[in-house]
Amino acid sequence: GGWGPGLRPDVISYNTLMSCCEDAGAALALIREMKMSRPYRKAIKPTSITYTNALTVCRKSKDPDLKIALELMQMAEKDGIQINMFMYSALIWCAQQCNNSKVALDALYRMQDAGIRPNIAVYNGAIAACAENLEHEGAAGLLREMQGRGVAPDDTTFREVARSLRLMEPGGRARRLEAVLSGLGRESRTLPVQALVASLVRAHGSQGRWREALAALETVERPDRASFLAGLAACARCSRWEEAASLLREMRAAGIIPDRYAINYAVTACTKAERWDDAVDVIGLYTEVEGCDGRIDGLNSLIGACKRADRADVAVDVLLNMSSVYGVEPDRTSYGGAIIACSIAQRNESRSRPSSRPPLFVGISADGCGGLEWWECSLALLRRMRESGVQLDEFVYSSVISSCEAAGQWQRAVGLLTSMEYDGIRPNIYCFNAAISACQKGHAWLEALGLFEQMKLFDVAPNFVTMNSLLIALDDAGQQEMSEHMYMEAYRKGIVSHWKANGFRWRHNRTKTGRVYMDLHQFSAPMARVALNFELHSLLESADEEIGEDLIIIVGKGTGSVGGKPVLLPVLMSFLKSEYNIAGVVRKENIGLIQVNSKLLREFVAKNRWR
Repeated sequence: GGWGPGLRPDVISYNTLMSCCEDAGAALALIREMKMSRPYRKAIKPTSITYTNALTVCRKSKDPDLKIALELMQMAEKDGIQINMFMYSALIWCAQQCNNSKVALDALYRMQDAGIRPNIAVYNGAIAACAENLEHEGAAGLLREMQGRGVAPDDTTFREVARSLRLMEPGGRARRLEAVLSGLGRESRTLPVQALVASLVRAHGSQGRWREALAALETVERPDRASFLAGLAACARCSRWEEAASLLREMRAAGIIPDRYAINYAVTACTKAERWDDAVDVIGLYTEVEGCDGRIDGLNSLIGACKRADRADVAVDVLLNMSSVYGVEPDRTSYGGAIIACSIAQRNESRSRPSSRPPLFVGISADGCGGLEWWECSLALLRRMRESGVQLDEFVYSSVISSCEAAGQWQRAVGLLTSMEYDGIRPNIYCFNAAISACQKGHAWLEALGLFEQMKLFDVAPNFVTMNSLLIALDDAGQQEMSEHMYMEAYRKGIVSHWKANGFRWRHNRTKTGRVYMDLHQFSAPMARVALNFELHSLLESADEEIGEDLIIIVGKGTGSVGGKPVLLPVLMSFLKSEYNIAGVVRKENIGLIQVNSKLLREFVAKNRWR
């Protein structure tokens, strides 16, 4: 309505303006404006181009609008517009953006019924709509239909077919992908199937099937970067260093410069196979990676691989020789990786899983440090880091504190928190959790409680891990009343919850089976006792609480415990019987649950309710 009498826009003007619309509502309004008569002009009939542009706006707008797109198609038919391939294509892609494969497929079939031959863009839109909804059979069926109609699939086609399987478990995904490739026949070597092959290689690699992964890689004539990376990842997972090195050579021969991910996978494969010289040779490729400092990035990659392979001794040795042997000064990433490696090694030793090698390094300080334990090594590296002027941060500190915690060195852990203050670094939740856990292991419950209070000064909110360690410390010290008070406060603040469903009362956790579930399988034994005690006391205090459901306590089967035996099951069964004279039941079909009959709970409440 803003056009003046001296201006008479035509359909081309409106079509041009339509392409500038940012949302579907504006496009619809513009078409309605065209069809309205004015004193200074007649109504302008939209064309197929007008509607195609409007449908495209529906797809590309910030909030794709399928409802308006369907309304536009109906308007076009009423206006006598012959629906063409471009309009159908725009509608199908709009449906894809709106995760509606039904509309996309309906549009495709209507198009075919109208005698319009779909092109590659139309098929890709329909396949992408199926992929968005994980409908692999629909996507694979459309691929077969394309072949039958002589429409050559492109890279987008195969990428979307592979994407339709993205959430399927690796074994099933591999079988489906192999079926698709097999259906392509000999043409698969000349078609752009790299996306399918890369997905197949990843599926095999995630199952440790490196031979099958590399065999799949060989089925494509020109593997792309993603395919090579998938193959290298499979080699890294399975410690196949020779195959990884061969893939790197093939990448270079194909004109693809290995990037940092490819090099990291190859380095990981070498370190897992303890081929340290070969790993050093591989990191030399970093000099070819754009935007990387070849030497420092390569050495940091090697340290990171050593960390993942639990070879802290090699990680530290590489760091100590960076300056003298490789001519580069270690940076924060170098030190951080080596310190984390030491922390992991110390934790493994503390769990009676000795690291693959004892500390062999010397020369961390001027007087030599041969024979250090891993936690001492992490402290020495922290000191060296400070002396070298390398930036310290809370993440480095948390790793050092964690190594002290694993070794039971609670005084050192607490002292490191003080050192952070001198360095002007605010401790984060990981620093506090590691220090509190160290105090718990050292039976220093007062210090653990002091650290918990100190968290408030730094505005660091406690989490489940914090409360678990603190309650174990209080339980070990016999501070039962304080333990119950701390749990009650954490529960009311939402830091911990023992309910499987949402809500804080029994009535909010009823299920269709007439049961109430307490989920304690992540709790320590002291914390689980306190939680169960808290809830039973709550029943006694709530005169209006109805108990019509059995109580199911999830305690876990012990698969994550040392020895694979249940920990909470005997503890809570004994606690219920000795403290409340309530006999729980463990059923043979699921030993990870304790069932308490609602009748026993009602009798308990009737007998013990406080008056």
